[in-house]
Amino acid sequence: MTPKETFALLQQIVTSAPDQWEAVYQLGKLGAITGQDLEAAEAALRRYLEHEPQGTEPPLYAAYWRLGMVLEHAGDVEGARAAYEEGLRSNPQDADLLAALERMGGAPSR
Repeated sequence: MTPKETFALLQQIVTSAPDQWEAVYQLGKLGAITGQDLEAAEAALRRYLEHEPQGTEPPLYAAYWRLGMVLEHAGDVEGARAAYEEGLRSNPQDADLLAALERMGGAPSR
């Protein structure tokens, strides 16, 4: 299955079952990884961030990391940095968030 096909399937799931939080997160994650369908990916991640994860659902700091990736793809450096920093507020030692900020040119602002 191609990323485009996967994206369409996830959008269909999210549209028909908006409380399928794993699908909402995965929709955003796919955009973060591929750099495609960035508006939909950003909307999905922002929506996920309004939700309190339960059980095995991805933690909010992971959603902030993915949101930062989406915003970087979109050219919003300040927005990406803010998303990474917000993720670090809940998980200050997350290696992915720290690496993203370092790649962007330095340590998180505090």
